[in-house]
Amino acid sequence: MVTPKAHDVVLLCNPLAGGRWRALADVLDSEEAKGVRRIVTDEIDDVAEALAGVSQRARLLCVYGGDGTIYHVINQLLLRHPESLPRLAFLGGGTMNVTGRLCGMTGSPGDNFRNVMRAFMTDELHWRDVPVLKVSHGATTCYGFTFGMGPLVRIL
Repeated sequence: MVTPKAHDVVLLCNPLAGGRWRALADVLDSEEAKGVRRIVTDEIDDVAEALAGVSQRARLLCVYGGDGTIYHVINQLLLRHPESLPRLAFLGGGTMNVTGRLCGMTGSPGDNFRNVMRAFMTDELHWRDVPVLKVSHGATTCYGFTFGMGPLVRIL
């Protein structure tokens, strides 16, 4: 068993997700964020480059962003490094947070991050395997597990 350390954690933040700057500051300025590797993207297309080497170094990837950010993160990880995926924690912080809530993240992004880090550092973090759906059309493959939820939720 490897003792959990803060440098085993990567915190990926998409500040454009929902424009919730105070919520992002609550995450980044927290005591629990000290020692973790922080990646703040300028736009959603930067996720691919940001994740290029993450899966080989991280045991836990915390994602600040909504469903769109999560979709990009899942796809980039599964397309590039399906054999060495870190554990994922979806903190919320976007306009649509259906996926994060589905995974039990019902508090604010800051509270979610602090709770995840405290549990991770004490080796008491509980995991749940969530199967993903693989959709291929020609040479294009996409992965996800909340396909179609965004427009449906917005209509309701």
